[in-house]
Order: sequence, then structure tokens, then C-alpha cells
Amino acid sequence: MFSSIDYSLVPGLETFSNVFMSAVIVIIAVFAVLCLIRAIVGPRVSDRVVATNMIGTLVICVIAVLSVTMESYLADVCLVYAAVSFLAVIVLTKLYTGVYRQNEDGETDFYGQIEIDKYEQASIDRMVKEADEDEEDEDDAPIENEFKGAKSTR
Repeated sequence: MFSSIDYSLVPGLETFSNVFMSAVIVIIAVFAVLCLIRAIVGPRVSDRVVATNMIGTLVICVIAVLSVTMESYLADVCLVYAAVSFLAVIVLTKLYTGVYRQNEDGETDFYGQIEIDKYEQASIDRMVKEADEDEEDEDDAPIENEFKGAKSTR
């Protein structure tokens, strides 16, 4: 990387490299602040998730730039952080899709735990309809004596 470059060959190369890398880090930090504002303001949850993903990506870029200018072990830290950031975005996306899942009636299922396919839903609807019909039949039937065959003492 840059640490293996012989800076004595070109005068001012080390100064230019340090200034350039510092400028890159400052620009990335400004972008990260803008993404933080987007993550706070929103307006939708999807905007917040994308902004969080972008902040993670920008942090990975800063760590990569620092690994070039400072220590080489930071490249390993960058890879681990990329994996953790990826998993965090997957979890946030799963949470977002689970919390805001809506059914056909427009009601929101806040837990997102119940997944019923159309065949199961048709079966449930048929059972509910049959139960409603049974209740209507019972209401229309004449009331019978609870004790069939019981003789009245009167």
C-alpha cells in the first residue's frame, strides 16, 4: 500500500498523500452527518433503514482509508465491520417488513408473526361461515326440553 512507497523519490508526495487522505476522511464524515440527519428525520422507516446502511458503508470507507494510511490490521477490522453492518441491515429490514405488514382489509399486523397463505385463509373463512350458519339454525329451531322424557310433576 502507501506505506511501502518510497516518499523520498518525489518531494512533497508524503504531504500530499496525508492532506488528500485527510480531505477524503472529512468528506466522508460530512456525508455521514447528512445520512444521520436523514436517519433521524425520515420521513419513512425505509428512509431510516437506507440511511443507517449508508452510515455503515461510510464507516467502512473511513476504516479502509485509515488502513491505507496507518495500520494494515484495520483492513481486517473493516471486513468484520462490513459483515456486522450487513447483518444489522438485514435485521432492520426484517423488522420493518414484519412490523408494517398489512392485510387485505388495511389493518396492520404489528407483530408480523402470522403468515397465512390463500388456501389456509379460504379454509378458515369456510369454517367461520359454517359456524355462523350453525348458529343461525340453532336460533331458528324450537326450544326443546332439556330433560327429554322427563315427566312433569305438575
